[in-house]
Amino acid sequence: LFALVIGINDYQYTRKLSGCVADAQDIVSYLTKHLAVPMNHITTLFNEEANRTHILENLQAFAHDEFIAKNSPILIYYAGHGARAVAPKDWEVDERDRQIQMILPWDFNPQTSSAENEQGIPDITLRSILDNLAEKKGNNITVILDSSHSVSHSHGDGTDSYHATSRDVKLPETYTILPSIDAAICPGPRLEQVSLSHQNDRAASHVLLAACSSGETAKEENGRGRFTSALMQYLRDPKTLVDTTTYDQVVQALNIHGQTPRSEGFHSQQYLFNGMVRSAGCILHPIRRNRRGEFIMNAGEAHGINPGTVFSILPENDPSSLAVGEFVVTDTSLHFFYTVISTRISMPPIAWALQRYGGYQLSIKFQSSGEGIADEIISQLKTTCVQDSKKRFLLTFDDGHCELSVTSQNGSVVIEITDEQCRSAGLRYLPSLPLQCDKVYPVLNAAYQFFWHLRRKPNHEDVLPVELEAWQLRTARRAAQRMPIGDNLCREGVIRIPINSDGTSSAYFGYKIVNLSEEDLFVWMFSYNFLDLSIRLLHKPSISSGEPDPCLRSGGVLPVGYGSSGTGPRTFSLPDGQDIDVTYLKVFLSTKYIDLSSVVAASRFSERRTVRELDMGLLEGRWDTHCVLALQERRV
Repeated sequence: LFALVIGINDYQYTRKLSGCVADAQDIVSYLTKHLAVPMNHITTLFNEEANRTHILENLQAFAHDEFIAKNSPILIYYAGHGARAVAPKDWEVDERDRQIQMILPWDFNPQTSSAENEQGIPDITLRSILDNLAEKKGNNITVILDSSHSVSHSHGDGTDSYHATSRDVKLPETYTILPSIDAAICPGPRLEQVSLSHQNDRAASHVLLAACSSGETAKEENGRGRFTSALMQYLRDPKTLVDTTTYDQVVQALNIHGQTPRSEGFHSQQYLFNGMVRSAGCILHPIRRNRRGEFIMNAGEAHGINPGTVFSILPENDPSSLAVGEFVVTDTSLHFFYTVISTRISMPPIAWALQRYGGYQLSIKFQSSGEGIADEIISQLKTTCVQDSKKRFLLTFDDGHCELSVTSQNGSVVIEITDEQCRSAGLRYLPSLPLQCDKVYPVLNAAYQFFWHLRRKPNHEDVLPVELEAWQLRTARRAAQRMPIGDNLCREGVIRIPINSDGTSSAYFGYKIVNLSEEDLFVWMFSYNFLDLSIRLLHKPSISSGEPDPCLRSGGVLPVGYGSSGTGPRTFSLPDGQDIDVTYLKVFLSTKYIDLSSVVAASRFSERRTVRELDMGLLEGRWDTHCVLALQERRV
């Protein structure tokens, strides 16, 4: 592990702090004593050492350090003031307030200065540096910020009734960020190559642990920051195993007065520091008894549970423990975000639910081809699907509707797609497969997951209206200037992406989700690719120890792939021999936070199993989905 640790108490021009250096020193102590990180792997910048020039130089130095191997864990820790300011006019930010966040170096001047070294370090600059670092060293990067996420509405002298000091600076309304700031160090657009059959999973450069959520301030008292103190206490607990603890678990475990820590990043469910993404595997849903004596499972329709889904009831948080019974989800027991358990068995006071099989079945048609041995393989596949213990498949015959039609042709298994939009676009078949049951059956399992999550939607008409737009982005050196140009590419639910004859697209693209509802919304966005039946994550909400912040405010706009989204622009390509490709872009919307990470993290081609316990309390609210099609066509 390699680390840059920054702590600033004695600011040159603004209010001083008292606990930031001590917090930073405690981080160093933890790294060296508990994780055995050599001191020559750690760079520290305290007080006047942490001027703007030194911070930026050391951040950029990681990318060029020959001793840091690809995918080595990198930690960046900052304790000090944070602030918000109005962005320059040509920067692409949220149009409601046009505010951007900054960390404040030792030499920051709260009065507008024409000297770049007296400016703050905008989040857009940090993102550009981290994007470049991820390209050079991999995205196993952890950023911990013990500073204010955004300025609260009351500041006074920076203290509260608990004699705690806030780590933020309220800037004058006249404060101005230099439009040309950091232009020399911000790289060109980070390319996230998205062949819809081979998308780059490096969709985000880092995972962020932040001390507080929107509308809160990070506090320090008795010479220490509340967040860092709680974090260090948790990480030093003998029961906390760093190699099996995720970032999301960390923030959920921290209980800090007046602060709601949060984690952000596509890989916030990876284990701390080691960069291994945690597979969703099987999910255990907690069961609790409410005040009316009912047993409630904290998962419902929005999580993909349908009437007919069967769960085993376990007395322990262990999928291998002996079940004490089972229950079947019914129409009356299923709610948007939770399920009332109807069973006559004697329930333990604390229990967990493990899904055995779902109410959804993938409809498949098996057709004879008259090719002798090939038909024998097709028959074996048919029998295997009929005997599937999780009852995932529904066999159809003759002209009955099906999602997939399986047959053989020229010594290979051929799977035909029946999706009308795919077929009308010219994509009719999945890639052919060898005549082996053990090669084809995993693809059918992947297809079950794929179509289940693609097709599911609310069983009600109480919609949450949004618009999903797709835009070509301006090619600009600065990330903040990669703004949409031209017209919205999404027309009548279809996005058409022209591909050059060599299979590539020279343009960059981003998405925009417009909230037309009167509700603040949590947004998950996925792409569903038909060529490899993969589901990729495009956007996820941040998670915190308390009630998470909605990421799309009523009447607001959420950029994906540009602006303040934290993700880079996208481009598309087609593999050799393929002239067309189809993907669906699907947005899951909810008025309460729900965890949909299993949509993408559930392993489709790996046998590795891990267990996650999900418990967000009993939720009431609404949910909805929105889906459009993206079509790539090679130019002739």
